Amino acid sequence: MNCLQLHLRLLGKNGILKSGFHPASLSRMTCASSAVQCRIQTPNKPGERVKHTDLVPHKYSALKLWSPTALNAREFHVSAVARAGAGTDAAKLWHFERVVAASMLLLIPSAMLVYHPILDYLLSAILVMHGHWGLHGIVIDYLRPKIMGNALAKLSELVVYIFSAFAMGGIMYFNYTDVGLIHAIAGLWRTL
Repeated sequence: MNCLQLHLRLLGKNGILKSGFHPASLSRMTCASSAVQCRIQTPNKPGERVKHTDLVPHKYSALKLWSPTALNAREFHVSAVARAGAGTDAAKLWHFERVVAASMLLLIPSAMLVYHPILDYLLSAILVMHGHWGLHGIVIDYLRPKIMGNALAKLSELVVYIFSAFAMGGIMYFNYTDVGLIHAIAGLWRTL
């Protein structure tokens, strides 16, 4: 349950929400603690200025839910367009990443059973892309600008792109000038 659902549930139980309130009309909400106080901005009509509404739960529920983090107010935004996500580029990329990962289940055994240079290059490209997306996800999740600073976040993302470019170039060079990835893996497998 996210912060917004918790606020709406507690405020609805305590009879503070009015019947005309609809959560989809939220554009911005500032929370102070878990459920002690929130400030909601809702547009009255399209094109009008935003009206501020202060919602404070019943004092007994506020006493129960009081926490030391009440003074650390955080601001977050709720947008119907941003949360829809089905047609966004990120959703399409996520779907494509899953298709590539699933295709590896068929590509790796088939490349080992039936050797062809096209399968060698395809497997190499898919493995490098899969590794790049994994490393990029780690960098985006754990080296955020808010935590590590903007310069370090951008630098680490650049390092991932440089590493992936060198990996792609190196593995393609190995496929072109040497035995190729599939024969190299088969040779390692035979020696073990």
